[in-house]
Amino acid sequence: MSQAKIIVSGGGIAGAAVTLMLGREGFEVVQLEQAEEFKEVGAGMHIGPNITRMFTELGLFDRLTQTAVFPERLNFRNAITGDVVNYIDLADVKKTFGGPYIVIHRNDVLQTILQAADELPNVTISANRKVVDFVDEGGAVTVTAESADGKHHTYVGDVFLAADGVHSIVRKRFVGDTTQPTGYVAYRSGLPIEEMGGLDLDMTAINCYMGPGLHLMQYGLRAGALYNQVAVFRSPSYPADDWGNPDELLEAYSQMCPVIQKSTSYLSTIRRWPLADLPPIDKWTFGRIALLGDAAHATTQYLAQGAGQSLLDAASLTKNLKALGDGPWSDEAVAGCWAAYEAERVALGTGVQRNSRLWGDMWHVDTPGSILMRDWLFANRDRYNYDLIKWVWGARV
Repeated sequence: MSQAKIIVSGGGIAGAAVTLMLGREGFEVVQLEQAEEFKEVGAGMHIGPNITRMFTELGLFDRLTQTAVFPERLNFRNAITGDVVNYIDLADVKKTFGGPYIVIHRNDVLQTILQAADELPNVTISANRKVVDFVDEGGAVTVTAESADGKHHTYVGDVFLAADGVHSIVRKRFVGDTTQPTGYVAYRSGLPIEEMGGLDLDMTAINCYMGPGLHLMQYGLRAGALYNQVAVFRSPSYPADDWGNPDELLEAYSQMCPVIQKSTSYLSTIRRWPLADLPPIDKWTFGRIALLGDAAHATTQYLAQGAGQSLLDAASLTKNLKALGDGPWSDEAVAGCWAAYEAERVALGTGVQRNSRLWGDMWHVDTPGSILMRDWLFANRDRYNYDLIKWVWGARV
């Protein structure tokens, strides 16, 4: 068992993953989450082959397969006509990159990781602990968390890993930037298949309908028991009050193909998600404190790599902290560890941020000429040429 103690802030996939990986290497880990319970908000997520490989290496992939869906194709469709302009053969993706491409409920992923971490005697997982302060004292970091009853709880660790999301208080102290709204909003819902009557559902494929200033993503979840839909559109009233409201949703999709118009009638409009990311930065570490996950590189969803990049962060941090030995660690040793982490992860993480926005821009082109050009480019692309994505799907730590 290592003498080093590590404090982790954040109860999402990034925080859970780094807690599990470090715990398995023998570190004492304390994970803090401000909410009363650990859960992911939202519904489905894509996991590319770079990350399913990691879950296999962690021994968790078999657990995920109990609820995952293994689609055969990812169809890119014109949202106005409904036509498939090209598709990705996901069986070939598995053969080429050594891991399948799956879709799964976000909370199933989080709970699988948390359960594995909670099995470790050297890991403490605490909900109802909102980090309100932290002090790097040189040689150690003191973290103060507050519970819902107003009590303060103090934790001391050799390093502090901040996986506290897109609104990270840790990043705000060191970087001082804010989220970058995109003017787009998402409506998400996953309904039982039996409640989707009247729709001809293709459970063997992911369907991505690309339209003017919008897209609709559809696929099965929970081993085919649910059907997940994500409708994203650019609000014409952004940034006015109540931008992206349900009336705008209906108007945005009213001129799309009949399948989309019928599909969107099943969307829940109780909650909406304004879409934003963070500016790319080239420094993720400060003294004995490191950022990971969305706190380091929050991205838009168009490359389906947000959670996946968080797992790569966790793997890199674990590998480089393990290389320091059992501790205690000097400030110089920690600085060297952080340099190795940033060398491995910053270029890829910020590359995903930048390219994800570009990919979204391509989906959402909105003039007749640009739509025609986009569809021509998609249709004439060799679906078995992965030059544009192998830098992501082939990445390893």
